[in-house]
Amino acid sequence: MIYIRVMGSHASGLQGGIHEVIVGVPDLGAAIAHWQAFGYAVVSQGRLDASLAHSLYGRQRALQAARLGHGGASSGLIRLQQWSEAAGPGLGSAPLRSAGSRWTVHRTDDITPALVWGRYLQKTLAGTRIAGPVIHSVDARSASINHAVLTPHYRHVLMARHGIDVPLYGTPDPASLLGASEVAHAGIVVAAARADTLRFYPLLGFRAMSQRRVAYDPQSVATQLFPLYPGEALVEHDFDDPRSLPGPGQLPGRLRAFVLEPDHESDFQTAPGDDGYNLYSLRHTGFGVADAGRHLLAGLGAESLGAGPDEFGEVACRFRAPDGYEWLGLPAV
Repeated sequence: MIYIRVMGSHASGLQGGIHEVIVGVPDLGAAIAHWQAFGYAVVSQGRLDASLAHSLYGRQRALQAARLGHGGASSGLIRLQQWSEAAGPGLGSAPLRSAGSRWTVHRTDDITPALVWGRYLQKTLAGTRIAGPVIHSVDARSASINHAVLTPHYRHVLMARHGIDVPLYGTPDPASLLGASEVAHAGIVVAAARADTLRFYPLLGFRAMSQRRVAYDPQSVATQLFPLYPGEALVEHDFDDPRSLPGPGQLPGRLRAFVLEPDHESDFQTAPGDDGYNLYSLRHTGFGVADAGRHLLAGLGAESLGAGPDEFGEVACRFRAPDGYEWLGLPAV
């Protein structure tokens, strides 16, 4: 395994890391209850009529939404969207390894509730897949435990870190069912042929924190969760909050991008209005003035897809990054 640390610049218009994971759901009340198990709570609710939704999201359908906070977290939050009609099924329980995939990773101090919860969902909710728990021992005193639970609408990995000093990397809520944190990091998978497009994220302001190549190993976390097969490897790229530092200074809201070698055929395209995870949002000073976001994105090789007020009254810009993933750009606060 090769590990390379690549530090970025502190000068950045990006505010935090990934601000929100945006999820299309059929029932807002049931979705809120789902996320309460992770320690999230409703901060605000809003709606858009079909015309405004079309301007920003490209869907001629009305929308109601809830913004969920997690303690005092300013990154790794959740936005739930219930559309008058879903546009498509989204990712569902497609394997994590699929190009176009998204998922969220939450830290917990005790993985046991997640194991029981995952087994329960597997028995009671059709389409649920679980992978793990996978234990990776770093040395005699430290290890990580990872457990993936994929449902038709949500794609979670819960992680416990023992003897690994990351006190700021998500704040577990011990009062919640799963004792979970906000989104510590969220994943994407990019085809090897498009690996060079990942340079977009440091240009936008993310801190390029680390890169490592993980080859197939039957005992590895990557092999068991994605999964990997003999002859395959993953190259992992971490893009962080510009204030983030290695080790104890690592902050939540990380974007973790994976490039699977060699290329594979599975490829999913998700967009606003689809069920499940379909957008990530970020806050950036470049989105604070009308048309400024379009100019910023054009200069970085991204494609502006829509603009206008979102369901909470903020001026927003939807765009497609060069790697093909869609994002929602929000102004800094």
